[in-house]
Amino acid sequence: MRTPAVTDACWTSPTSTSPAAAAGPWEGIGSYGAGLASFLDQAGEQVVEVCRPKRAANRGGRKTDMLDAIRAAKEALATEHLIQPRLRGERKALRILLGSRQGAVLASTAAINQLKALIVSAPDNLRAELRKLKRPAQVTHCAQLRDRPAPPHPGP
Repeated sequence: MRTPAVTDACWTSPTSTSPAAAAGPWEGIGSYGAGLASFLDQAGEQVVEVCRPKRAANRGGRKTDMLDAIRAAKEALATEHLIQPRLRGERKALRILLGSRQGAVLASTAAINQLKALIVSAPDNLRAELRKLKRPAQVTHCAQLRDRPAPPHPGP
């Protein structure tokens, strides 16, 4: 959020020697603010990322935009090495791809574990059939299973 304090400290300070003097410090531009950071970058604005400020104990950890904006501006002006935002592109695409793959691996592992647990508790004849097979064949065989009628129970 560009408050007057941020504007005065970081956007219009022609006399400052800090590299952040003509930049806009933003928190969270790698996630929620990625679209805004990309828009400002395309508009020719210098955008720098600042770390999330620690919440003062007297505020009980609550967020106050005005105080956070002032802290962000002060941090950007005080630092010698500015953090450049991670803009969209190949790096972002790779991060998404790796995250998606990790999720797929976890889901596959969970499904296999569930199948193995079902095989352990399956009726004896079905369990004997499935234990002879390797995992891919077990999955294929189980995908083709349909309800089997239960054997008749002997009467009392």
